[in-house]
Amino acid sequence: MTYRLPPLSSLRAFEAAARHLSFKDAAAELSVTPTAISHQIRGLEEYLDFPLFKRLTRALELTREGRAMLPKVREGLECFAAAIESTRQVVFGGRLVVTSPPAFAARWLIRHLPEFTAAHPEIRLRMATSLDTIDTGEASHVSGLASVDVRDDKTETFIRYGNGHYDGCRVDRLFAPAYTAVCSPLLLKGNAALERAGRSAPSQSSPPRR
Repeated sequence: MTYRLPPLSSLRAFEAAARHLSFKDAAAELSVTPTAISHQIRGLEEYLDFPLFKRLTRALELTREGRAMLPKVREGLECFAAAIESTRQVVFGGRLVVTSPPAFAARWLIRHLPEFTAAHPEIRLRMATSLDTIDTGEASHVSGLASVDVRDDKTETFIRYGNGHYDGCRVDRLFAPAYTAVCSPLLLKGNAALERAGRSAPSQSSPPRR
């Protein structure tokens, strides 16, 4: 279908002037001169063959035709803007969804987000947390959430506590865990005191087993 439309610049000038009811304010918004706005409106009226404004001594009013036309012009311009913005996001940036363990997000990831968004303002970042990003068979029962597929269509990046072996994914190691064994001081006393993690000294009252 072929559409016969007036220049887009004249429609922008009309929408801005109708919203402000002022050629001067419309010109300031569009970074042009009031004379340019006046010429754009005049050209649009000639194209349509009816007036859009009543030009009074110190005021500007929309005609009946102008009032009828304004909502559709505004809707059309908003659709143009939305289409261009969605294309820009797909081509130049887009969306990035990151799912991570709750503790990692709270203690490390969140405080680094301002630096990332400042460096990549074109990317819409969405954060999600789940205990299912911890590689343990009991994680889903603890979290009450369904298992997370590392290759699903919604999450592009996972941060996981695990062994790092995930078929079909690129894996980069961020940190290595550091473990510290702790116990109650009472476990270090008495006949059955702990000698090392996972083993206690044999009781003197019990004969050694062969």
